[in-house]
Amino acid sequence: MAEGAITLRQFRPEDIADIIAIEQESFPDPWTQEMLEDWLTRRRCKAIIAECDKVPVGFIISLYGAKRIDIIDIAVVPAMRKRGIARLLLEEMIKHPGCELVSLEVRQSNIPAQMAYLKFGFIVTNIVRHFYEDDEPALRMQYIHSRFRT
Repeated sequence: MAEGAITLRQFRPEDIADIIAIEQESFPDPWTQEMLEDWLTRRRCKAIIAECDKVPVGFIISLYGAKRIDIIDIAVVPAMRKRGIARLLLEEMIKHPGCELVSLEVRQSNIPAQMAYLKFGFIVTNIVRHFYEDDEPALRMQYIHSRFRT
């Protein structure tokens, strides 16, 4: 995998094949093209692509409310992990005006992702039983934007 600088940009419809490929490399139960297209065509949905040498290496898909952002999906290709790409995607996402709270779910077994979210400032708020199709629980995690912390 390339070693160039990481750049971020808005999702374009032609990115769907790259997102599917990253999904398949990243998760035991990757989203289908239909599932991704359903989310990506929603009015309040926003996706950001991370590129290295113009090659997509990560993405984040989020649903935006007035003061809340729900992370629907985030992934980085395995060969490019531990380089701060997920952090860049999260930082870009929380720049959204009015963002006070960010919420996400992560597999209970996905310790590396949990550690990254905790390092970013997320906290575990509860466990959601039978969240995934294979019945694995998810940890629900939330991040309160620094400008709203007391």
